[in-house]
Amino acid sequence: MSMNRFSCSLIVFLCFLLFVPAIHAKEIKTFAETKAKISLGYFLPRMSTDVRLDPANPALPDGDLIGIEDELGLDKDLFVARLDGYYRLGRKHRLQFGYFTFKRDGTGAIDRDLTYGDHTFEVDARVESDIENSIAVIGYMYSLHQTDRFEVSGTFGIHRLAIKTRLKGDTTGGSFEISDTNAKGPLPLIGIDLDYAITPRWIMSFRGMAFSVELDTFSGRLTDFKGSLEYFFLNNLGVGFGINRFDMKVDYSDDERDASLDWVYNGLQLYLTARL
Repeated sequence: MSMNRFSCSLIVFLCFLLFVPAIHAKEIKTFAETKAKISLGYFLPRMSTDVRLDPANPALPDGDLIGIEDELGLDKDLFVARLDGYYRLGRKHRLQFGYFTFKRDGTGAIDRDLTYGDHTFEVDARVESDIENSIAVIGYMYSLHQTDRFEVSGTFGIHRLAIKTRLKGDTTGGSFEISDTNAKGPLPLIGIDLDYAITPRWIMSFRGMAFSVELDTFSGRLTDFKGSLEYFFLNNLGVGFGINRFDMKVDYSDDERDASLDWVYNGLQLYLTARL
């Protein structure tokens, strides 16, 4: 998302808040009294991605483990817009949501022969690549313990991950391009959320979610951890600072080929937040 588009989004968000009567409330809401919360701001992740895909023909050499940031020239450090929040369905029940998108591209000459699937890129070949990752989160949160200053919730969530890629370069068989390759799928996560009011205006939060599966041909694990500190300079409007780490590892193996994906990002989050 460009800076102009994000600035417009912030202006719309702030204008919306001017029409929320709760912002002039005489008392700051407790956790149980907070009907909804929405946060909008910037996310600054650092990416690390390793992929491997063997050829379909088992007689050919195995595929190489490729670090796409270092070897294909994709950006490591990003600056993206991010939306998070929840809506309280009842005193103990909340619906959680979030959305953000990573867009990266790179062009560079590789310094070794790289085999990916049925194609081998020769040393010094120029490779162009584009990757777009969209992450949408929806989850159900149940409050296990709740006071005016503390709330702990069990969470079941779904990360819907969409990946769109384009890869182009010269291989041993001539020019090669994969365009508009799409992969979509829900990733279930189970975890816990902790919220603590240090004071009525200072809120500290922690979220930890994880999932692991192992089948005959497929295994994978996923973890998502986030910590944040928020200050409400008005009764219902504040600023927040957070740290988020996401780690996903997937391995596939059958009689014909093996494949793997190891994707990690972690970074700072700076945002405006409102509670209603």
